[in-house]
Amino acid sequence: MRPIMTCGALAGWMICCTAALAANPATQNNGADSDSIQMTHTPEPDASTPRGALHAADLAIRKGGIDAAMAFYHTTSVRDREIARCLAQADVACGHLEDALVQKFGRASADTALHAFGAKVGSDLDAADVTIERNTAVIHWPHDDQPLHMVKSGGDWKVEVAAELASLDEHQVTDFAEFLKHFAVAADRLADQVTAGRLATEQAATDACQHERQLLVRNDK
Repeated sequence: MRPIMTCGALAGWMICCTAALAANPATQNNGADSDSIQMTHTPEPDASTPRGALHAADLAIRKGGIDAAMAFYHTTSVRDREIARCLAQADVACGHLEDALVQKFGRASADTALHAFGAKVGSDLDAADVTIERNTAVIHWPHDDQPLHMVKSGGDWKVEVAAELASLDEHQVTDFAEFLKHFAVAADRLADQVTAGRLATEQAATDACQHERQLLVRNDK
């Protein structure tokens, strides 16, 4: 279970999903058909703060995909950039899963399934403690002892990839990259199953997410 529990990046925001939807109660449909969802305008988050920057990242990723996700990672080496791209792919895939879950089952049930998959959601970010010291910040998630590290670079708050990998040796970093690739594939597969109606109930979706997480953890050992 190394990447989820040891690397703050994966334990935190990068594989989780769109805080914009999580923060907007108008997206909840409580299990109703997707046609009944009423979307309202969500105010732009304040990207001048670490928390706001993470919310803003979600909005940007929805519009710009992997390239937009990459912009929210601070990297200083080839290794860091490779990991950032893997994280970005996981971001996008998990966003697809969240969209499918919210459209099918509503916000609350989507959050339950995403937590079963090992992801954080917008309410987790809103409940997190944020400590800032000069140009660095640490996001302390509720009920999770693996924080997320950020740095202010060029005036923008970004996830500090090097800090997230600091406790891993090169072999573990390689394993982490492979884990992220498998995670993205699993998230896209689950999204397709929800959209196609093969996971027709909230419980079925949650069970499937939990099963995929267990497979990922088992394969990572």
